Parts: sequence; structure tokens; C-alpha cells
Amino acid sequence: MLFEVTQLLFYFLRVPQVGIPTIQTTGSGSASWISAADIVSLLILILTLFVEVAVLTFSLWLLFRTMTASVEYPNAGSEQQAAPTSRHV
Repeated sequence: MLFEVTQLLFYFLRVPQVGIPTIQTTGSGSASWISAADIVSLLILILTLFVEVAVLTFSLWLLFRTMTASVEYPNAGSEQQAAPTSRHV
């Protein structure tokens, strides 16, 4: 998806016009224009989506790491507390 939008951007930057007319399928009948700025906006939207997915993946990894038991402190999260034992002789 990112590759295709980048190719579209390079194509639109080579066009000497301000924009390229596209076919409108609505009933108004007027043609709309797509410019290189629209493609840049789409490219930024896709890059933002990739960053959001990366942050989500990192967050889930951190959550998984906090849920697993620690090797250094195996009893750190346990609810049982060691009761003090006092022996009177």
C-alpha cells in the first residue's frame, strides 16, 4: 500500500498541471480534481497508521512482559506473605 501510494505521488509530481480530473460517480455530474497534495495527505495517513500499529505492538509486548513471572524475583507478585515464625523455647 505504501509502495503504491509513493508511485502515485511520483506520477502526480511529474504532471505539469495542478491536478488530474477524475470521474465522479455521484449524481452531481461535476468532475473532481486530485492533486499531489491529496496524495501526500494519503501518504501521511498511511504512515500514521503504521506508527499506530507499531505503538500498539510495543504496548502489547510491554503488557505481556509485565504479566510474566520474573526470574530475578519469583515471589514479587504473590499474594501470600511469609508469616513470621516465632518459637518460644
